Formats: sequence, C-alpha cells, structure tokens
Amino acid sequence: MKNILGLLFFLVLSNSLVAQDGDLNMKIIAHVPAPSGGSGIWHYVDRNGIEYAAIGTRDALEIYSLEDPSKPILRASVKGVNTIWREVYAYQDYIYAVTDNASDGVIIVNMKNAPGTITSKFWTTSITANNQTANITTCHTVYVDDKGILCLNGCRPWQGVLFFDLNQDPDNPKFLGAETTRYCHDMFMRRDTLYSSEIYEGLMTAYDVRDKSKPVEINGVKTPFAFTHNNWPSDDNRYMFTTDEKENAYVAAYDISDIHNIKLLDQWRPKDTEGTGVIPHNTRYLDGYLITSYYTDGVKIIDAHRPENLIEVGSVDTYSGNLTGFHGCWGVSPFLPSKTIVASDIEGGLFVIKPQYIRACYLEGIVRDSFTDEVISNVVVRLITPRKNNEQTNLKGEYKTGYANAGNYMVEFSHPDYNLLTTSAVLENGVVTIKNVKLVPKNTIVQKIIVKEKGSLNLIADAKIVLFNANKTILAQTAADGVANIKIFQDSLNFQLVVGKWGYLHHAEVFSSLSPKAEIEVLLDKGYQDDFILEQNWTTKTTASTGAWVRGEPVGTISGIDQAQAESDVDTDLGMLVMLQEMEQSIHPLQM
Repeated sequence: MKNILGLLFFLVLSNSLVAQDGDLNMKIIAHVPAPSGGSGIWHYVDRNGIEYAAIGTRDALEIYSLEDPSKPILRASVKGVNTIWREVYAYQDYIYAVTDNASDGVIIVNMKNAPGTITSKFWTTSITANNQTANITTCHTVYVDDKGILCLNGCRPWQGVLFFDLNQDPDNPKFLGAETTRYCHDMFMRRDTLYSSEIYEGLMTAYDVRDKSKPVEINGVKTPFAFTHNNWPSDDNRYMFTTDEKENAYVAAYDISDIHNIKLLDQWRPKDTEGTGVIPHNTRYLDGYLITSYYTDGVKIIDAHRPENLIEVGSVDTYSGNLTGFHGCWGVSPFLPSKTIVASDIEGGLFVIKPQYIRACYLEGIVRDSFTDEVISNVVVRLITPRKNNEQTNLKGEYKTGYANAGNYMVEFSHPDYNLLTTSAVLENGVVTIKNVKLVPKNTIVQKIIVKEKGSLNLIADAKIVLFNANKTILAQTAADGVANIKIFQDSLNFQLVVGKWGYLHHAEVFSSLSPKAEIEVLLDKGYQDDFILEQNWTTKTTASTGAWVRGEPVGTISGIDQAQAESDVDTDLGMLVMLQEMEQSIHPLQM
C-alpha cells in the first residue's frame, strides 16, 4: 500500500490541438495530455459526490478529480509496467485496472478517503481454472457487475472470463470460477447472464452464469464484420449494441428480447468518413443513447431510442492526425451524475466533454413504382443536411434515416432505373416523419448487339456483355445467333460497353442510351484476355478454410503505415474488378 499526494494539473485548451470544425452538440471543456499515451478510461464518484476520471496511460493508472471539470486535478498516479493496454473499471469504493502484454496483475485502488488519501496495491493471486494454475498477471479488460462480481477478461493462460466475488473483501477478491470456451476480449454481465465479445470468432455469445463454476452457453450471433470488440445492452435488456474493431465497421443493434432468436435491427457508421477506413472501438449505452469511442473520428453520440434506426446526434473530435488507423479516441465513460463525458485518446490523453443530449429527428417511409405500385429496393435516399446523410431502401422498399437537428430539409430519391425525385420534409426532434413516395420509371430502349469473329465474320454465341456507368451495371450474353437484345433504362450518363469471350480479346466502346443505334456490330479478335470485368466462369480450388479466390472489387487495407492490400484495380484495366484471395471485408460484393 502507498499514499499518493495530490497534484494540481490542468491545461488551457488550444484550438490548434483538436479539429472541432465538425463538432455536433458536444464541447471539449478540458484536455490533459498524456505524454506516454492514453488507453482505457472509467469514471468514479466518491462519498462526497466528487466526480473523477481514471485513465490508463502507458506507464500508469492516473486518477483525476473533476470538482471543476474544466480544471482536472491529478490525485493519484499508480506507476506500472509500460504497455499500450491498461483498462479500468470502478465499483463502490474501489477502482480496478488491468494490463495486457504486461505483468501488473490487477491494480486495486482504495478510494474510501479520496481525494485526500488514495491507496493502491498490485494483486497477482494464483488461481486454478480449466486445469491451469497460474498467477494473474496479464488481462485484456476488466468489468464489475451490479452484484459485485469482478470479471477479468482475456487473462493468460485462461483466455476467457474469470469471476471473483468482491462482496466479502474488495481488497482480496474471492475466485468463483471461469468461462473459458473461447477468448473473451470484453464483456457485459447482468442478471447472471454473461455477454461475451469473442473477437477472434466474431461472436457475441450469451452464457448462463448463475453457477460461476459451470457456465452454460445459451446462444450467440456473428457481428457484421466478424471481429466483435465490445458489447453493451439497453437498460431493459431488450437490445444489444456491438462494435467490430475493423476498418469501415459498424455499431450494430440487435433485438435480444428472445436470446434464442437474436435479430439484427440496424447498423451505423459515420457518414462523413464512410469508406475511409475509420474504426469503431467501444460503445456504451446511457438513457437511450450510445456513446462510442470511434478512434480517429473521436466521440460519437447515437440516438438508440429506436434501435432499428440509429441516428447520430452528437460528435466531437479528439484527434487531428491520420484519417484512419489505431489512433485517436480509445475509450469513453458517460456515466457521471453530471452527464460529463470523460474520454481517453491514444495520443492526446484525457478529454473532458460536455454533451447536449437531443432526440433525433426521424424520416421513414416506403418507395414504390408510380405505375405498378410495386416496392423498389436499392433506392438511395439522400437527406440534404450540413452533414452527409444517405440511406438505401431494403427489399421491402422501406427506408429509415434522420438527422440531429429539426428543420425543413430537401430529400432526394434516386435509382438507376427511375427519374430523380426531390421533395421536402419537415423534421422534428423525437418525432417520426413518414414520407412515402412513388418514382417514375425512366424511358427504356432495346439495344440489339451482334457479336462476330473478326475476319471470318462467324457469329459468336455465348459472348459476355457488360454495360456500366456510375448508376448501373447491365449483364447480358449473346444467343446461338450471336445476338443479344438488351433492355436499357435511358440515362444521361454514357455507358461503357465491354464484350468478350474466352479465346477472344475484349472489345470496349462508349455507348449512349440517349442516342441508340439500330444495331451495334462488335468484331472480336482472337486471343486471350481477362480483365475480370466479364464473368469467364473460372473454377477455383483450395484446401484452406479461408482465403479462397474470388472475383470482386478490392477494399484497400493498411497495416501500420504500409499498404497491405491495394484499394483499386490497375488504371489500364477495364472496370474495377479483380481476382483476389478473400479476407474478412476485403472485397465489395459484386453488384448486379
């Protein structure tokens, strides 16, 4: 045990440190740099009602009091092994912290006499679980449920969840049992049900843990990007929210009211940086909102009152460097009584944030064909707001979107086969505005294409044809007479016409649907070419469980500062498709 003297420390904010141009309903009121970098963070409230932030840095667990949230005071610094992982949680009069890739064990901080006196110790008891006996030295995350059960997650060598009782002696937790079916990266536990984020299997799995020595698996679900980092349920346990720690991944919402029949309701990612590789990290649920640390995008507040339609209502950036990668906001804790949010930034340290929680304005409806009254899927619905905002209709023609701020907005409905429709909608906070619309189909033509062999002029059957532009891709094939009659919705954008067959070189030309010809004759030279823009019916074989060869559009990935996978086809190639070894989220699915 050791006494740690308080130290007053605060920093006047500098606009040059943080990019705040895109802030929405959130304001940074204090920033304390962590020269060695920040990691996990949690909150604490002492017996006098004083609020605190407990943040992990590479070298220490640091505890700041927030009597004046704009001037955090460093009250304790518990030095430990240098590591980039230091996670924190608080329960009653104690703060608990763990480190990964280090040997600190559990840091137990006694806050009974805070802020004047704060004591701490390193706890590395020996336990036996799953026939393995070892000292607790390295764990990935820590959690305490409302019954006082301490959960240590991803501890070596056990990997799963270790359960300890804090009720008898919070300074010396009593081991109860373990769940070691799969590696647990993080978790949540309520009413004797464990919800485990099993990152390497991409699963959020529920376990019955009424008997901590004999957990029973109930059911699980694979999350959208199959790299489940954390989960947090709604207060009524009807809904679960998850993150996948992958580039371009989502915060996902599930209905878990029937744990044996888990249903995906919606998935959300920042529209302004969509497709740039931004990564979500940790999400927390508070009073119908999700507060999420989103690495290089900072902190996001999502209105989850309607979990089938997640809407961003708050945003603040804690990081002004790279657009993507494992930089920026690591963790966030929004649970202080004052509603102040404390956040940790990998490069920046501690941020104290004042949020304004507002209800989203919802816009929902169905899109139909004006002539047939049939529903239309894949309609892009663009709500024209200061922040990027677009969604698509589903197979039932339904769309759900919205915005943070009330007002009268223009809405665009676009589809390659229909004329653009622009209309207006009045949006109100907390109100669902229904806007059902009907789209008028574009005029159609039937273009005749004849494919022949150059020189002999023999008709070529089964020649592959693709017509594409930014709006539409049309696939066709010649019949036995070498002819294809293709129905085309007229478009102001020109199409690229590509024709080919194995044993012949590709032919490409520009085609205007507004100025069609009676027929287009295509002459193919003999030869061998495959730019993968045409489906040449390749067959592939593999003995590997993953990494099969597939045809699709690559998504660029970065490892550190190096390009791990190309983000596009070569410029001299036709189209954007390639053959590559499939990895999780490594390709865009081929759109027909």
